[in-house]
Amino acid sequence: MSEARGPVRPRDLFRSPLVLFFLLGLLVRLAGTLFNGVTDLYQILLDWGFVVRREGLVAAFHINYGILSYAAFGLAAAAADVMPRFWWAPYKLIILAFDVATLLVLLRVVPPERRTLALILYWLNPWFIIHEAYHGFWEGPHMLFGLLAVLALKRAQAGGAWFMVGVLLMVSAMFKPQGLIHFIGPLGVYLAVQWLRGNRAPFAFWLAGLATVAGATSLLIAAAGGSAFALVDNYRSAFATMSGVSNGGPGIWRFVSFVYMSATAQTGHVAFVHMPRLLTGILSGVAALACLGVFLVFSVRTTIGSGGVSIVERLASRVMRPDAPVTRPPAETVLLMLALGSLVMSQFGARAHINHSFTAMVLLVPLAAASTDIRRLWTALSALLGLSHLLIFALGNAALLPPDSVLPRYSAAASFVQRVTALPAYRSPDALLVIQQWLANLVSRLPGETLVSLLSPVVFLVACLLVRAIFQVAAQPKLAIA
Repeated sequence: MSEARGPVRPRDLFRSPLVLFFLLGLLVRLAGTLFNGVTDLYQILLDWGFVVRREGLVAAFHINYGILSYAAFGLAAAAADVMPRFWWAPYKLIILAFDVATLLVLLRVVPPERRTLALILYWLNPWFIIHEAYHGFWEGPHMLFGLLAVLALKRAQAGGAWFMVGVLLMVSAMFKPQGLIHFIGPLGVYLAVQWLRGNRAPFAFWLAGLATVAGATSLLIAAAGGSAFALVDNYRSAFATMSGVSNGGPGIWRFVSFVYMSATAQTGHVAFVHMPRLLTGILSGVAALACLGVFLVFSVRTTIGSGGVSIVERLASRVMRPDAPVTRPPAETVLLMLALGSLVMSQFGARAHINHSFTAMVLLVPLAAASTDIRRLWTALSALLGLSHLLIFALGNAALLPPDSVLPRYSAAASFVQRVTALPAYRSPDALLVIQQWLANLVSRLPGETLVSLLSPVVFLVACLLVRAIFQVAAQPKLAIA
C-alpha cells in the first residue's frame, strides 16, 4: 500500500521548474515597468487615457482601439496621477496582468506533458518580454480572449460553446481591431465553408454570440449618450488609418514599399510612401485575395464534421487533391484558424504594423510545443521579428515625456504634464534614463529602418514555410495540439 502524499512544502514548490521559470520571467517583466516604452504610449495614456478621465468613457471613445481598451487606459491614467516619475508603470502592470492570464490559459490549452515547454516558449521568450514589458505594446487583452475561445471549445462542444466562442471573440474585438480582422474574419470564412458543407449549427451559434456582444455594447453606448454606430465608426477608423501598402510590419509589402521608394528617390518611413492610388489598390487587392485563398484552402481541407456530401466536397474533388478533408476536434481547429489568420493577415495582408505578427507567434506556441518542424520555424521567425523590434525601438523612449513641440496636443493631461516637467529627472536624466539612452544611442548607429526592410523578404519566406507547416500539422488528426 502506497503512502499518502503530504502537503506540498514551500521549499518543494520553489524547486518546481514551472514555478522557477515563472518567477524568472515575472522578475524580468517587472523590471520593464521602470522604463518608458514606445511612442504609442503617449497617445494611449496622455491622450486617450486622460480624455477618458476628463470626459468619460463613451465621450472619449472614438478611433483605433476598442472601447474596453479605452476603459483600461482611463484606469491607467488615473493611477499614473499618483506616480508621475513612472507614469507608464500602471499601464504596463495592466499588460503584465493580461500576460499572466494568457500564460495560465495557454497552460490549460496545451496537453499536460507539454506545459513546461509551452511556458518556456512563451514566458521566457526574450522578444515577448521586450515587446510587452519594455516596449509596452497593447496585445495581451485580445490575445487572451482568443485563447479563452479555444478553451471554451476544449471544455464543451455543443452549440452553447460555439455561442461562447462568438462572445469571446467579439470581446477580443472590443479591445483591438485585430480581434475582428485577425480572428473573426478568418474564422468566419472557415465556419461559412462548414455551413456550406451542411454543418450549420457552429456558424449560427457563433454569429449569435458575436451579435449579442456587439448589440449589447451598442445599446449601452447609446444609452450613455453616444452614437449607436460608435462601433462601426471605430472599426472604420482602423481601416482608414495610414492607407499605404505597408505600415512598417516586416514582410513582403514592406520590402515592396522600400524598393518602390528607392526606385523613385523617396525617403522616410515606408508607411508614407507616395504611390499611385491605382497601384496601391492593385497591391492591396492582391494581398486580400492571397489571404482569402489561404483561408479557403484550409477550410476545404479541414473540417469539424460534415453534414454529408456537399457542393464544397464536389468542388474540392475537382480543383484539389481528392483526399477526404481531415476532421479535427473543434478546439484544435479554432486554434489553428486563429493562429493561421493572425499570421497570414500580418504577413500576406496589406497595411500590417510592426507589432501585428506578435499575436500569431503567441497563438502558435501550442503548435510549436507539439511539432519540431513548427518549433524550428517559429524560433527563426521569433528571432527575426524580435531583432526588427530592437533595431527600430531599442528598449523604448529614454524620456519622461514627448518633445515640447508636441506636448500641447495632450490638453487633457496638461496639469499632469506640468507635474512631470517639474521632476528632477525631467531636467537632469537619472540613472535609468541614462541607461535607456545609452542603449538607444547604441542601436541608432545602425540603419535600423533599412535593415528591417532588407530582412523583410527573409521574414516573409519563413512565414510562408510556417504556413505550409501549419497545413501539414492540420492534416495529422492524431497530433494533439490543444
